[in-house]
Amino acid sequence: MGIILHIKQFKVISRNRASTQSVLRGVSDGSKCWITLTATENIPISHCFLCTGENCPHIIYLQPQQQQKFCLRLGLAPDLSDSLRGAIENALQTLNVGSTAVIEVKLSEHSSCQVTAHLDGFSAPQAFYPTPVNDEEEEKNQPTLRKKAATGDNVEATSSHGNGTNIAWRTSTPRLWFAQASVLKARGSSLFNSAPRGDAHNLSPIIAAFACYSRALQLVTLIGAALDLSVRAEEVEKEKEACEVTFGLVGGDYIDLDGDAQYSVDPERVEVDVEAMEKVHFSLLSNMALCQLKAGCPAYAVKLCTQALEIAPQDNTLLAASQEVDEEEEEEGGRGIDLRDVEKVLYRRASAYLLMEEFEAGIEDANRLLQLNPTNQAGEKVLHELQASLRAHNATMARMMKKAFQ
Repeated sequence: MGIILHIKQFKVISRNRASTQSVLRGVSDGSKCWITLTATENIPISHCFLCTGENCPHIIYLQPQQQQKFCLRLGLAPDLSDSLRGAIENALQTLNVGSTAVIEVKLSEHSSCQVTAHLDGFSAPQAFYPTPVNDEEEEKNQPTLRKKAATGDNVEATSSHGNGTNIAWRTSTPRLWFAQASVLKARGSSLFNSAPRGDAHNLSPIIAAFACYSRALQLVTLIGAALDLSVRAEEVEKEKEACEVTFGLVGGDYIDLDGDAQYSVDPERVEVDVEAMEKVHFSLLSNMALCQLKAGCPAYAVKLCTQALEIAPQDNTLLAASQEVDEEEEEEGGRGIDLRDVEKVLYRRASAYLLMEEFEAGIEDANRLLQLNPTNQAGEKVLHELQASLRAHNATMARMMKKAFQ
């Protein structure tokens, strides 16, 4: 993954907002930003954080007093919040095109530098009002938005197809969130797999992975809460609009700091439905539970596994679906929660119960796992460990009781 400079402290010492731009639309979480950076000292910034290529340096150095152009999408690397990237993302929040932020970066007790970030352009989701409005309010607001567009303010023009800019909800917004959640999930898995095997004390990659999974889960939860609004908005919209609008004139070559972390799911094409949402939701909870297990927090792992199993189909439904898949050629990565997904979560919860010495609860999960798949070797192993631990525990308790009454 390369060496990442974790800065000791940073603060935004000034923000120079461009007065000619609209203050209504600014950079927010998920925006893609095209920026020009100028540093007073030679300082590294992480690059291409999902790339696995051996020839990729993963680090780019800002040259002193030289303007260098970069682009990045905010919120795709929450684990880098204490690095230069995190400082830049923090400084860009709410800025509009043409604005500048100056960041003072403290590298150590005796070393610091300044980084100036100029916002050349950015993307933002299609505008919408967070709460639905009635027809009377909709008509009242339309002239105001048209007037702002006529005066040159940086707001989207009214669609020629009759789709007003202030529609109560955009179907494109959940698609954008879903794509961001997919990148965060991939980032978390990459970090988790980078953890050294057998080193129980090096928890940094696990903590970083958990941060990515947690942020993805927040986005997925938002989509789930807004899914009904999206369905209603889809009935209103006459055609599928682009997920984002770009502000500012972007010219020249920009180095993409995200590199291979581009959307694995195209937000312009993806169809977000309940089945797809539950699959990602379940997978994130399962991965977060595994992180908690690796970090030695089995109680939290049990809680996350339980939340995942609450949204899983019934066991008989899973078995029936599995038999249908066996009859046909199985496709990798189905849309819905499948039998193998539930097997993983049951195994992880049983393992957590073993660490918590709640052997009977663990045996129940292991037996359920083997009922779903009698050939699951990991399930057989954890069941034997639980049963042996329970026998040893009962024998110890029997000896203690015998001594107590002698």
